[in-house]
Amino acid sequence: MMKRLYTILTACLLLAACESEEMGQDAVGYLTLAVGTDKTTLTKAEDEYNPKQIAVKIVSSAGKIVEETEDWTTWTEPIKLPVGTYTIEASSSGFDGKTAGWDKPYYAAKETVDIKMNTNISKEIVCKLANVLVTVEFSDDFRAAFQSAVVGVSDKSNSDNKVTFEMRQASETGKAYFPVTDL
Repeated sequence: MMKRLYTILTACLLLAACESEEMGQDAVGYLTLAVGTDKTTLTKAEDEYNPKQIAVKIVSSAGKIVEETEDWTTWTEPIKLPVGTYTIEASSSGFDGKTAGWDKPYYAAKETVDIKMNTNISKEIVCKLANVLVTVEFSDDFRAAFQSAVVGVSDKSNSDNKVTFEMRQASETGKAYFPVTDL
């Protein structure tokens, strides 16, 4: 009798364990993600930013990267995630925005999303310019008074972050981008 009771209890425990494991596997939700860029700082139509340059990381509340891509547009289906809170980090792919450069805008955004069981959450993230745009414009009076002029702009925190604008050269109309620090 005791052996039979032991067998029944063991079977019940195994059944309960299997059911709780299945419930744990079902504790998932879905994320449909859209990423855009705020282009209000752009000055010419040809400066359209290529959205394929936006990389995305989905980070769990424990700090673990659970999904990652260099091109967010490759995620055409909802992303299956365990129930929980996640941080979505989006930024320009292949460039960290820490150095100065010509025509290198750096876009970034970070947002939190809660994934609920058996729910599809739609989230749109808008990346904003995360570095500083610097341009130089020489007035007509200045151009008439001087044959040449050079303007150097550098970053106080990193002397390697320097660009030079030269009047009557291609750099005169160039756009330089710097990391957000003291210039």
